[in-house]
Amino acid sequence: MREFRIFSTGSEYLVSVLRDDEQLFRFNKIPTEIETDVTNILQFCNSLKTEQEIAAKKAADYIAQNATEEQQLEMKYIFAELKPGMKAEAGKKYRIGDDLVVVDMAHEVTEESLEKRPATFYRVIGDANKPDEIPDWRQPKGNADAWMEGDKVRWTDGNIYISKVNFNLKSPEESPIAWDLWEENK
Repeated sequence: MREFRIFSTGSEYLVSVLRDDEQLFRFNKIPTEIETDVTNILQFCNSLKTEQEIAAKKAADYIAQNATEEQQLEMKYIFAELKPGMKAEAGKKYRIGDDLVVVDMAHEVTEESLEKRPATFYRVIGDANKPDEIPDWRQPKGNADAWMEGDKVRWTDGNIYISKVNFNLKSPEESPIAWDLWEENK
């Protein structure tokens, strides 16, 4: 064996082995035969962190999770970036490129889920926070394109409403209980 690597995706570890004959093997899950050894290596590496590094990471995590969405957008680069092979946890925020997203449904991240970003998996934070970018209300075809809690829409009367529920298929007129008036048309 020429090279052995352990990669951290932020939520799990991946292993690759490069043999002397240049053949590369990648493992999305650590093989059970080496799991104990890899765990020992990771524990050793983590023990090398200074108390300041550990405290800084805890502080950054706390601040990121407790900040307002506007503040989170300003510090989006402290959130883990989603990559294929990671397990995305429901309710947790991550980055996809320059976008901050919240995961609505736990899943294993794939190239396809990152590229297509199905609405059942991800909701982009901050897209609808600027009045000139708030979309006009449209009738969703189903759960895949339904309005999510926090989504803002411009209704036919020009008022801007914010959804109070996930998978909202009704208009502000059809279901006023599912929407709050966010900004009145003046």
